[in-house]
Amino acid sequence: MTHAKVLTKLLLSVLFMLTVFLLTPAGGAAQSRDRESPTVVDSLPIRGNLGTGTYYYQIPEGLVSEGSASARLNFTPPDGGGSLTANFSGRRCCEGEPTLGESTGYSHDIGLNTTFTIPGRQDLLVTIDVAVAPKQTIRFSLAMAPAGSSVLIKPPRPELTPTTPGGVCTDLGVDFYVVNNLRGFTKKISGAVRNYTTTHPFKSYERGQWLQVFDITDSTRGPVRLLQVRIPKDMAPGAMFTYGAVHTPSDGRRRRYQIKIVYGAWLVRDRSEFNDDCNPANDTTETEMISSSPREERTIEAIEPVPRP
Repeated sequence: MTHAKVLTKLLLSVLFMLTVFLLTPAGGAAQSRDRESPTVVDSLPIRGNLGTGTYYYQIPEGLVSEGSASARLNFTPPDGGGSLTANFSGRRCCEGEPTLGESTGYSHDIGLNTTFTIPGRQDLLVTIDVAVAPKQTIRFSLAMAPAGSSVLIKPPRPELTPTTPGGVCTDLGVDFYVVNNLRGFTKKISGAVRNYTTTHPFKSYERGQWLQVFDITDSTRGPVRLLQVRIPKDMAPGAMFTYGAVHTPSDGRRRRYQIKIVYGAWLVRDRSEFNDDCNPANDTTETEMISSSPREERTIEAIEPVPRP
């Protein structure tokens, strides 16, 4: 074999290895988009560089500790912005606020923190939802450790709203949802979050509260999340925030859904009383409105505890 042929083969080999390296996602493993076959991680943090879609990771039991856990999400959207959310779930997990995320129209570094409780050692499913413009990606890092670990950086303390004299609290609630059939098996689940307080507004922070919609037809322990949207930080007395989620199941069975308001754990510890929910009983509903009245026989027990007792 001539020297030129040897050199050519060597160059082709190098180019092949370089191509494989560039196409391999961060973290060295393929990014699964199959909930039933998630990417199993062998170390934390989870890192990736992902385009639009939903991705699934499994944190093995050996990397999970029982008790209070902290999670930190760092990501940088591309030019034009984007959104990324991460959710932890498991057979018996998770109590508190296991979801964190942000949506922005700008390209800048974002760092988010949350805490939640893991009742016992178990495999955890991590669901990553990404939305960016075509051909763009978001690079992220997601860490988890026992609460108080120096691995995680606590978020900066937000500017606090002065405490009002006499002690007040607000009541955001969801009472029921409505399902409308669109085409084929496609349905739209819609409803509203209402500030039931009549004396003062709800005042909070941009990333302090979320509305989530789950399909709980097949699983009450690992429901499929259909929607997560941020609730406005300011809501006047009696004001409503409407939401809608489109769902196309694989069959025509009657579906059951859960609507849930969740709050950032740090809202409990700030000095403001304008963002404390004094009636957590109406933060979760599985009641579907049929015609003009709710059908209670379609409800089931809440599958997760409300965000705060």
